[in-house]
Amino acid sequence: MHNDKRTGMIDAKTGLIRRNSNLLPIALFLLLVFAVLFGMAFLYHTKAIGLPIAEGYCDLSGRDLADTVYHIDGPWESYPEELYAPGDFAGGIAGAPRFLAGRDYKDIPYATHRLRLALPQGPAVYGISMKSSDYAMRLYIDGREIDSVGAPGTTRESTEPRVLERTYYFTPQAGEAEIVVQAANFVHAKGGALPPDLYIGTAGNITGFDDANLAVSYLVIGCLMCAFLYHIGLFCLNRKRKTVLVFALCCLLLALLNKKLVLMLWPGYDWYVGIRIEYLLHFLAFALLVFLVDRLHPKLLHKWATRGYYAVAGAYILTLCLDSLVFTGLLAYFEAISLLIFAYLIIALALRLKGGGAKARLSFAGILALGLLGANDVLYYRGIEAIPPLAGQFFMTPIGMVFFVFCYALVLSVEYAETERAMQEAMEKEQALAAENAAIGRVNLLKTDLMRTVSHEMRTPLAVIMGFAEITAEDVRKSGSEDDTAANLDAIAAEAKRMADMMEEMRQLALAQEYQKDHSAVDAGAVIRQIAGLYARVLERSGTALELSVQEDLPPVRGNESELIQVLFNLLRNADVHTENGTIALAAKCEGGFVDVAVSDTGAGIPADLLPHVLERGVHGENGGTGFGLAVCKDIVDAYGGEIHIESEVGKGTRATFTLPVVQKGKDSE
Repeated sequence: MHNDKRTGMIDAKTGLIRRNSNLLPIALFLLLVFAVLFGMAFLYHTKAIGLPIAEGYCDLSGRDLADTVYHIDGPWESYPEELYAPGDFAGGIAGAPRFLAGRDYKDIPYATHRLRLALPQGPAVYGISMKSSDYAMRLYIDGREIDSVGAPGTTRESTEPRVLERTYYFTPQAGEAEIVVQAANFVHAKGGALPPDLYIGTAGNITGFDDANLAVSYLVIGCLMCAFLYHIGLFCLNRKRKTVLVFALCCLLLALLNKKLVLMLWPGYDWYVGIRIEYLLHFLAFALLVFLVDRLHPKLLHKWATRGYYAVAGAYILTLCLDSLVFTGLLAYFEAISLLIFAYLIIALALRLKGGGAKARLSFAGILALGLLGANDVLYYRGIEAIPPLAGQFFMTPIGMVFFVFCYALVLSVEYAETERAMQEAMEKEQALAAENAAIGRVNLLKTDLMRTVSHEMRTPLAVIMGFAEITAEDVRKSGSEDDTAANLDAIAAEAKRMADMMEEMRQLALAQEYQKDHSAVDAGAVIRQIAGLYARVLERSGTALELSVQEDLPPVRGNESELIQVLFNLLRNADVHTENGTIALAAKCEGGFVDVAVSDTGAGIPADLLPHVLERGVHGENGGTGFGLAVCKDIVDAYGGEIHIESEVGKGTRATFTLPVVQKGKDSE
């Protein structure tokens, strides 16, 4: 085994990483994940460069559109509360255009926007990629109506809201193009009939740009959906793992928040239904993320903080029954509260980092990335760009969730590695203890046989010596001799008797001390909970649930902590071997000066002919084993003054119970 406090410890036999493992491999893995996610921004696709608009006019005639996509950024030529067609501009417009910034549109419910483009000379097909104008749009290019997303109108009743992401291709005439957009928004509190966000380039460049955008979107959606299905599978195998279900639902909700998936699955969606589903997913996703972290790190957050946040999320869900202008207007307040709770969460996790180990660091890294990208989305929605879009991805919370998925997978790997290590150590200890006990048993048997033989063989000569001494002393006294011969003979007889008694006492003392143990006060409740926490992860893999019922404030028992762990491990392991897709119950309570511990299962049970002998050495069933596990348990429990019993019925399971005496105050502590 290699042992270095700076680099960690790896078991030479099992290859398992020890508790104080080096964080370098984990850090390298996370850097690789970052490289894959954020390196996608540098994948081969056409570069997008921002290009300002000057009073509704953009000169691209000197630009190389063959290698670059341009993001048209700036005020269009706008006509508030007018819906003009291209023919109206040819005949002359009475009012002068206005050039407005984003917030200036807040109180403008409908408008016409016009953009004139100067393009390179020569025949070419160009493409424009854009989201439709919020929240209804009619698009004209060079005087022709190209598309209508929803139907813009002058009133709410005459407007049909709808939002899509589309790419349009056109061939300009004489190196110029005119784009006219009619827009209307009577349904969303974001405010105003804004012009669309537009990217322009040659047809090939725009196609490559869209493909890179879609590749990132579908990669994120694929990762989240795979994580959802994988963790749903884990939950189906063990339905007691509620945290896994919560995590799976978080992955699903964040995957569904990507509108590309919604548009792919439901292209003809109704806007009024769709916006409510979108906001419902939004509220549920944030609330579930907080709930997930609270489950992963109990007592990290104050209970009233989390309960208050759940109440706020529930209240916002109820607002979805109101008009769309109401609940869309309240979204900013919910997002502000969400940012505060995530900041609180990140700070609380940061305070736990010192001495928290790999799991704490992984959780912090995942939640930090998720929180920062979530905050970026909130700010971007409000017009503040903190992190540049990733290959056209403006909604980046799912990317943060993908990173969190990998961090969470590593947390599970660390937990399983620790469980495997604990199992391996326990099994090695069991084997060593079984071998040691077998050797001790053989030595004890030889010792007992020797003592029995010596006692038997010496009893006869001692009895002869004692008998002849007594007879000779009596004859001496009858002869009337006055010397010390009779007294000496009496002394010989007495010493012979004392020697015989001494031999018997030595034999009894050796037998009594054969299983004598070091007695100390052991916190049985803590030991039982510790073993249950470790073994529950082992049972999950076989689909077996572990139910724990431990009486509060169990008194300390007389025994040895490591040997009590050995007894519990042996009993749980026996139950696990004979139980599949069932339940194992571990219970402990105090009665009559003893702590009673029971391990019961719903497994195959023990045959009736084998049951009376299962506590004997070398006895095992058809499932194999050394035949020493239960015998070792009996030796340990007997040595501390307890009792162990096995009850079983074929097909209905087995119940193993043992007792240990409670430490008596004053008496056992002396």
